[in-house]
Amino acid sequence: GVEKWVIATGQPIFKNNELIGILGTFQDISDQVDGDNKIKENEHLLKTLIDNLPLNVYIKDRESRKILVNKSECEYMGVKSPDELLGKNDFELFKKEVAQNFRKEDIGVIKSLRPVLGKETISIKKDGTSTTFLTSKIPLTNEKGEAYGIVGISTDITHLKQKEEE
Repeated sequence: GVEKWVIATGQPIFKNNELIGILGTFQDISDQVDGDNKIKENEHLLKTLIDNLPLNVYIKDRESRKILVNKSECEYMGVKSPDELLGKNDFELFKKEVAQNFRKEDIGVIKSLRPVLGKETISIKKDGTSTTFLTSKIPLTNEKGEAYGIVGISTDITHLKQKEEE
């Protein structure tokens, strides 16, 4: 009564042009399917968490191209879908001087393997919109300890800065 996931193969056996049987095998792949389902479930949970944080979250590769963005980052950048940001670097999204600062900081985190935590940054998009963020950048490392990208987390503190100036 226990259900199993299997890969089945079969080959007909003929005698005098008459089917007399089938020779086949079954390979139990239940553990593999269960593992794949668990991975999908965990990915879904992680995506749900990241998308519902009230913070901008992104992951960039070594070339500072975005490979993951959450809903808050999409809203800040004024796009409806992450696909509009994925694969783009800061030079495609921000004013040149801002992009250069972001890139320099990204390279520093990747080379030193030291995170930047809670740094106040000013972001100016190509449309001229300026926002002040409290930003952290954390190196993403492989099993050899080599950085292959960064995780960025930012929270908009523009309203706090405005009150501070007042």
